[in-house]
Amino acid sequence: MRAARLTVLLAKIEDTYGVDAVPDPLKDAIPVVSADPSPDYKFLENDELSPTLSKRPGMSAGGTWRIEVKTKIRGSGDKTKEPRLGRLLEAASFSKEAVDSDGDGYVDAYKYRLTSDMEAQKSLTVYLYKDGELYKFVGCKVDPSLDANVRELGEFSFTVVGKLAERVEAPVPAVEYESTKPIAFVDALCKIDNTYSPRFSKVSIGLNNQITAIEDANSPDGIWKVFITDRKPSGSFDPLAVKPSEYDFLTKFQNGDVADLKFTLGKEEGNKVEIEAKIQLSDFKFGDREGVLTNELPFNLVTNTGDDELVIWFK
Repeated sequence: MRAARLTVLLAKIEDTYGVDAVPDPLKDAIPVVSADPSPDYKFLENDELSPTLSKRPGMSAGGTWRIEVKTKIRGSGDKTKEPRLGRLLEAASFSKEAVDSDGDGYVDAYKYRLTSDMEAQKSLTVYLYKDGELYKFVGCKVDPSLDANVRELGEFSFTVVGKLAERVEAPVPAVEYESTKPIAFVDALCKIDNTYSPRFSKVSIGLNNQITAIEDANSPDGIWKVFITDRKPSGSFDPLAVKPSEYDFLTKFQNGDVADLKFTLGKEEGNKVEIEAKIQLSDFKFGDREGVLTNELPFNLVTNTGDDELVIWFK
């Protein structure tokens, strides 16, 4: 019998695509709520005829693996150090920038901004321990999403796609995590267009990356590399319904206006995450939150100048 809770995930950016970066349990461990791997293999049916109606055996032709990972949102605990969650964002086609905003020569934030440069895409090595077993994945790319519900801990979900390099029996190692606590979603300082502060209970944003495995007959498993080839970011939130004179969501939707949405998780230095999104409402509906009228507002994330539809700050 094996225990489901005995699960450890290590992740490290690769210097060379698909070459094991050898993550360190003391430097590269990321606490997870869940991490569930499954093969996305192509199974070949055998349609050969036979003297009976019985089916002849088929076979697997290999392919990529998919790991569904859920984590709590947290920073590194030190604003001068990049958060470990940041490497998952880098593998989701975000670029990383160490920012010295006050010009004193010291880093005081890490900024993650989207990039469309396929050659600049980072890849991950992921080690996943499952009570007595170690799965080593290389060349991994990521599709992230964020969910924040009031008075709950904020969460990232990551769909990780890569190639299984090795599977061995191994004990779950001792690890060192970042010392910060997960962040509860309160005091969000949310603003729309830097002026209006909506009253809302939840917000979600998903990048919806299209992760494409490039087939190659010369590769042992028929896959050359994994790339992010498209994204269709979207999300939703549920502000209290207000009169148009206070903020006119319906007219914004009808006119196709783009708005700046900003909100924050956390207040402590080294454990604060700020989200900046350019949103365009894609529908307008009413809702009922325990007898209180709300709007249920899905949106798309769109760009003004390119790759600026979503920026994530760790401060």
